[in-house]
Formats: sequence, structure tokens, C-alpha cells
Amino acid sequence: MGSIARKEETRVAGRVPGHPSSFRERLLGLSRVQKRSLQLTADVILLWASLWLAFYIRLGGVPELQLLQTHIWLFCAAPAITIPLLMHFNLYRAVVRYLGQETLARAALAITLSTACLAVLMVLIRTHTSTTALSVLVIHWLLSLMLLGGVRIAMRQYFGRAPLHSWTAVAPRTDPAHTDTRVAIYGAGTAGNQLHQALRTGSRLRPVAFIDDDPTLTGRILAGLPIYHSASVGELVERLAIEQVLLAIPSASRRRRKEIVERLARHSVEVRTIPTFADLASGRFKLQDVRDVEIADLLGRDPVQPDERLFRQCIEGKVVMVTGAGGSIGSELSR
Repeated sequence: MGSIARKEETRVAGRVPGHPSSFRERLLGLSRVQKRSLQLTADVILLWASLWLAFYIRLGGVPELQLLQTHIWLFCAAPAITIPLLMHFNLYRAVVRYLGQETLARAALAITLSTACLAVLMVLIRTHTSTTALSVLVIHWLLSLMLLGGVRIAMRQYFGRAPLHSWTAVAPRTDPAHTDTRVAIYGAGTAGNQLHQALRTGSRLRPVAFIDDDPTLTGRILAGLPIYHSASVGELVERLAIEQVLLAIPSASRRRRKEIVERLARHSVEVRTIPTFADLASGRFKLQDVRDVEIADLLGRDPVQPDERLFRQCIEGKVVMVTGAGGSIGSELSR
């Protein structure tokens, strides 16, 4: 069991047995304090770089020595104000690989507030503040948004993805020892995108493409994967060596699900589905709980729940014979 567990950990991390750990794995293996220290150091360097570039852009080049002599207070105040604000908005407590829009918005708010504080400080220190100095802060604000936000997005992409060799969506699998299952996600909407993100974190299912009925989405890219029209499923299964199709359309009616499953049944591909919105809202399932397509999904209508009172009136204390009990209806009736 120990060796199996070690192999599983190696597979999830994207590590090749017998090879030294990659730079990405070594970073992920750092302690929380070390990771935060790296983030703090990087942010301070980026803030200094942003200020220097702002002066360079506004003044068309400034000697470093002259800049430090006249504005050393600004280079000290920028990180002294910005870093505590980033801490206040919990930017250093967020898990980098799962950074969302809300976290990036909080980072933008912290940078905006820090720039406003620097402008107020500049006015207080210098009684005759020039428009040039204030315009430098505006450029610094824009550059800080791009640098600090861009670095976090790049970190999310770098740490949140699986190793590059396991996310190739064009070439079919050729390595017989590679056990990941190549899947296509049917539905290029919100549920499909969230399912893709869920599968990227240590799943044996490897998304290689999106499929959607909307022709306006055909040829576009979602989460780094191409979107294909549902009419080209047959060619897609063969070309990309797709083994499973995951239905990520929880809002679709049962009739619509049945039509899609019948269309996919013509090809040698396994069809699975994610829970409906009702199951997600009730908390019984999570989005990543992919399951096999059940009979209820193919009814074309919502199932009618049995009335126990009527059942008892018909069969209680009686001997019942079910004809055709080997079929789908008879077996369910017997059950």
C-alpha cells in the first residue's frame, strides 16, 4: 500500500520517478512562511521597479543616483504603505493556485488606496507639488496594477496547472504507460469551465477539448482548450483519442440530455455527467462529482416518485406476479 500511495503522489505532482524534483515542485514544497516571504520580497521589488519606470516614462530617463537623492522617501514610502494594505486585504493568505477575480480585485483596491496615500503624502511633504510628480504617481498606479496583478495571474497559471506534458490537447496519447483518461467536456459554459478547473487539480481525467452546440463558440479558446461544435464529435473522438465525454450542462432538461447521449452513443466513447443544479444547491454533490449517466437521465421527463400508500393498497398481503421482470420496466417495478 505504501508503494501505491507513493506512486499516486508522484502521478498527481507530475513527477517522473527517479528524476530530481522540478523547480515548481520545490517551490510548492516550501513552508507557508517561506512562500509569504518570497511574495513580500517580490512585491517590494516590483513596487520599486514600477516607481523607477514611472519616472523614466514621465521624464524620459533619470539618472539612478539623482532619482535616489531626490525621491528616496518615495521609494521607502511606497512599499511601507502598499505591503500593509495588501496584508489587510489578505493577499498573502490566499492560495496562489486558486486565485480568483475577487482576490485580484482586492489587490487592485489595495494598490489604488496606497497610491492615493502616496499622493496625499507628497502634497503634505512638498507644499508646491508639481503636476509632473502627481503624473508619476498615476503612471506608478497603472504599472503596479499590471506588475503585481500580472505576476499573481502568472503564478496562478504556473502553479495551478498540471505539468505541461500532460496537458497537450492536440497530440493523441502515445505513451502506453500514461494512465490519464483523455476527456472532452460537453458544454463550454460556466459549469464546463468550473469542471475543467476542478479536473486540473490532481485528477486522472485530462480535458483535451470543449464541445458545444453554439456555433458562435466554435474555434474559440476556453481555459486554454479549443471549443469544437457538437457536429464534429465523431472526427474529434478519433483525432484526439478521446475516451470519455463529460456532460457539463446541469441546467439542460432530461429530454435534451437524452438527445445528446443518443448522439454520442454512435461513437466509441463513454459518456458521464455532472450533477444537476438541484443536486449542487442541496449539497448532495459537488461539481467535480462526475458520475455515469443513469436511466433517469434518459427518461426525457422528470421521474415520478412512487406513492407508498397506493403501493400498499395494491400489493400488501397479496401474491404479485410481474411479467417481463427481466426488462428495464419490469425490473424497476419488482425493485
